[in-house]
Amino acid sequence: MAVVNITAQAYEEAVQKYETVIIDFWATWCGPCKAFGPAFEAVAEKINADNPNILFAKCDTEQESELAAQFRIRSIPTVVVIKNGEVADVKMGAMSQSQFEEFVASI
Repeated sequence: MAVVNITAQAYEEAVQKYETVIIDFWATWCGPCKAFGPAFEAVAEKINADNPNILFAKCDTEQESELAAQFRIRSIPTVVVIKNGEVADVKMGAMSQSQFEEFVASI
């Protein structure tokens, strides 16, 4: 399981089940989101091979506006890192695969 689509309802379950949840907030009309998507998925696959305790999830802000509002998402793409149920880090803007790998490694 590399990347899952997350809903407001599934979010509560996810933070209880996983030590770390990394969410990519995006929208179908967002060019930078589409550019970042493959990097997010590639890093998720690579990391999950060694560490299944991290959940990588995508949240479509158009479909899940409640969850986006909960995190006060103002621009996309935005990556939110939740550790032990608390927001640990937020990164706005698209990243290259190597930039995202460095970001995840710094968590």
